[in-house]
Amino acid sequence: MNVDLSQLITAETKRETALAEARTTALSGLIAWIDVTTAAITGPVPGDEKLSWSSKEAAARALLAGTATEAERVLISCEAATFGEADAALCDLIVQNADAWRGIIATLAGIRRRVVAAILQAATPQEAEDALEPGRAEWDVVAGKT
Repeated sequence: MNVDLSQLITAETKRETALAEARTTALSGLIAWIDVTTAAITGPVPGDEKLSWSSKEAAARALLAGTATEAERVLISCEAATFGEADAALCDLIVQNADAWRGIIATLAGIRRRVVAAILQAATPQEAEDALEPGRAEWDVVAGKT
């Protein structure tokens, strides 16, 4: 009888595979949680519109400072007119939201980095799985949910 031992999977290989899979699942869960969290903050805004936020912020700040280009003025006035508000009111709203978003996203980025480090340092699948909870708990405190 001939036995091919090259196909044998050791207990160590099984542990390493299970840990790698748990880390991948935890990292995916982290990103999904952040996506749900930020979507709850921004509300129902299409992704393509979100891509314009930095341009709109720059235009709003320039308009408020009196240094806007014609393209920046058009960007603001078109949205403001379509919605039925003054350009300055839209600029104020954009700047206020941008400043708040910057703090939110910075906090979430810090939490994400810490959770990723914990996931990658996990020694067991359970530790990898459990690594997200402290980040969620921290966010709940920051967001005033607790």
